[in-house]
Amino acid sequence: MRFDRRNIIYICKKCSIYLCTLNLSTHAIIKLSVRMESILAKNGTAPLAAVAAGVTTHLGFFIRNEHHLHGLMYIKIFLLAFLTTIIAIVRVNNEAFGTAFTKTGALTAYYLGGLYTSLLVYRIFFHPLKKFPGPFGNKIGNL
Repeated sequence: MRFDRRNIIYICKKCSIYLCTLNLSTHAIIKLSVRMESILAKNGTAPLAAVAAGVTTHLGFFIRNEHHLHGLMYIKIFLLAFLTTIIAIVRVNNEAFGTAFTKTGALTAYYLGGLYTSLLVYRIFFHPLKKFPGPFGNKIGNL
């Protein structure tokens, strides 16, 4: 299957996320992100950057408001970004699908590790309700 603009729009529609603004600038953004990924990979700082992005996402976005109401939408966006990154690495860097999947999977694991580590540290040490008595599992859970 060849991945061009029509196929990316099809994948987006299958994920129930409709991107009406997919144009030539998107291709330039994907090229830039893949180039940045290859620069970070050469320097060996890609895992550190992914962990920092996870912590920053938690502290800058998820720590505020009630984002648990939109969990399914966040999963869809995350999967779409995952697939788009794989497609971009295959198309721009001309790498094999397996290599692109492995790179993206590793960076995703580092990102999610940073995100959830930040979440747990916040809930255990800095949350306003940490002083209330109760089971430790409830302290780090959503309830």
